[in-house]
Amino acid sequence: MAVPGVRAEQPGDATVAPGTPYVVGLHLAARYEHDWESQGYTAGYTDLLGVRRDYRGRRIAVALLTHAMRVFADAGMQQAELDVDTDNPTGATGLYARLGFTKSDGSTLFTIEL
Repeated sequence: MAVPGVRAEQPGDATVAPGTPYVVGLHLAARYEHDWESQGYTAGYTDLLGVRRDYRGRRIAVALLTHAMRVFADAGMQQAELDVDTDNPTGATGLYARLGFTKSDGSTLFTIEL
């Protein structure tokens, strides 16, 4: 599908034929209604957000998250939530802060290599 005013770009994957639709950003959301009573509020949750490296910096993640927050609000949800790895080198924590997300709690994951 051509988007008016957008220059067609060839994906970085040479196995993809020119003109083939190509996903550059993805947002997967959920609502965990079984948690709402114990939380004391309703929330939409971002399970997954990703933008292909070559397409970062074009506000694609901002558009995806902003759309999700509108959908959450239109569905009557009081909050939007996500988890983030604070060691994430992509600058995700800054993006979330600019969109109004604040830290409410945290956890630490310990692992051991076997």
